[in-house]
Amino acid sequence: MRLLIFFLCFLSCFSQATCLHNGDIITLTGVLVSKTYPSPEDESKSVSRWIIQLDKPLGCVIDIDKSFMNWNKDITTFPNHSGFPSSLINKHVTASGKLTLAFTANHFTAVLLLSSKLEKISNK
Repeated sequence: MRLLIFFLCFLSCFSQATCLHNGDIITLTGVLVSKTYPSPEDESKSVSRWIIQLDKPLGCVIDIDKSFMNWNKDITTFPNHSGFPSSLINKHVTASGKLTLAFTANHFTAVLLLSSKLEKISNK
């Protein structure tokens, strides 16, 4: 019986080991697009965001708000430096940075990437 309890505890400890956590440093690939959203406030202006449409959907993110449409396929990315060159729009890219979860209505996707590196993938 003790062995069974130990095994179940051991399994539960590692069941979320492959899940992403808020604050993880990650590298993702996908197509960088510019999407325009209606303002979440009572303003008539729209808001543009840089979105990475992932090649492979995210499987597991701890504490994610799954009410966002395409929560595991679209990620809003923000540069940690001077910005992205517009020449990367609609290109296949690799992005690296810190994963964070949306915390305001202005984020528009459930997952954000504070990008430290964004590069075009050759031959795509």
